[in-house]
Amino acid sequence: MPYDLYSYITKDIWKEFVKIRTSEEAEEISEKARQSQSFNIYPHHMGQKSYAEMTSEWQRKGYIPSVSSSSEGSSASTISSSLPSRTCLWLLARSKPDEKGNPYLPDEGTQKVKENIDEWKRKQDEGEFVPKSLNRMMSYLVHLVRLKKGDH
Repeated sequence: MPYDLYSYITKDIWKEFVKIRTSEEAEEISEKARQSQSFNIYPHHMGQKSYAEMTSEWQRKGYIPSVSSSSEGSSASTISSSLPSRTCLWLLARSKPDEKGNPYLPDEGTQKVKENIDEWKRKQDEGEFVPKSLNRMMSYLVHLVRLKKGDH
């Protein structure tokens, strides 16, 4: 029990905590959160870490170039290579490590967004598409996937 592991948690504190967390009100709040989460089409896999914390970790692992390093010779992953930074971070947040520790996209919806990104990036590279703002590109691509799926 936690009170056996941590001296600052007494049996009384633990009992009160359990009482609060198992109350009818707490169960209702938990159920509401579960229902809300079920609508998340593109879940992230960052746990409780922020984008700032994960960005440092991703830079350390070589998934995105650090500010001090040049983009040449970086070991950027196939998820993030040559994408605008906001798009890259959005995709990495939705990736999980494979058995070798490399990021991959486990969710079908996110994979479809990545395919759209790759297609629009190809069009941009070939001069067929010029985005008004690279920061708007991500929102636009997510919107396209939702339209194709019938989610308005």
